[in-house]
Amino acid sequence: MDDRVHVSLDDTKGCFKYLAAHPDTESIFDTRVLGFLKELHDEYGTGFTLLCIYKSGDFTLDQVSDRYQKEFLENRDWLHFGFHAYEENRDYSRAGAEQIQEEYQITMKQLKRITGADSFSKIIRLHRFAGNLEVCRALKELGIRCLLTADDERLSYYLETGLCRTVRQCGSYRDQEEGICFCRSLPRLEHCQNPAADMQMADEQGYPLISVFTHEWQMDRDEIKNRMRECCIWEQMHRSKQSCF
Repeated sequence: MDDRVHVSLDDTKGCFKYLAAHPDTESIFDTRVLGFLKELHDEYGTGFTLLCIYKSGDFTLDQVSDRYQKEFLENRDWLHFGFHAYEENRDYSRAGAEQIQEEYQITMKQLKRITGADSFSKIIRLHRFAGNLEVCRALKELGIRCLLTADDERLSYYLETGLCRTVRQCGSYRDQEEGICFCRSLPRLEHCQNPAADMQMADEQGYPLISVFTHEWQMDRDEIKNRMRECCIWEQMHRSKQSCF
């Protein structure tokens, strides 16, 4: 059974860029973000999902050594990876099934090589919450079982205004015809003064999944670190509750 609290970092690429640029790095936790996440995990037991980008400028995941595979595997119980986008400016609102399948598989092939993982997060957030019905169907065929929706009033994926409102109000929506589940993202940490209060609200309203997130590039900010710590404290206090979707 899955944890009800899902803590994720979008746009993950910086830690991999660092490992590629500094091949003599002894440990993956010598990178700033992974080091901080391990500190939080060691203190609170929280797990994290890093939603990754394959390509950023001249950088691609192909450039990262597999020498850290053993260490990634040793921490796979709490350090998870998933797909976010092929590259930073990708918009899947007009993509087709073939494109998303190819880009997903290219990305996950490299993540598997780097981390040694044989499975990846089935709960993901596509870049810009964009993905038409064809894209979402293709992701379902690839094993994705939940798409995380916008933390504001933007439309998410192929959902129309009324259904997006339902997700915001109820925390989730399952398209019975397509067999695709959508769960709300709580306000991103960079826009949220009191994330624990948002998590408590979601808990009291019976959200099947409590999804909090920020972006990897925000993690150097002290206020974001402090808010992430608040999320971990809340999650530790409510760990016995499990996802029911």
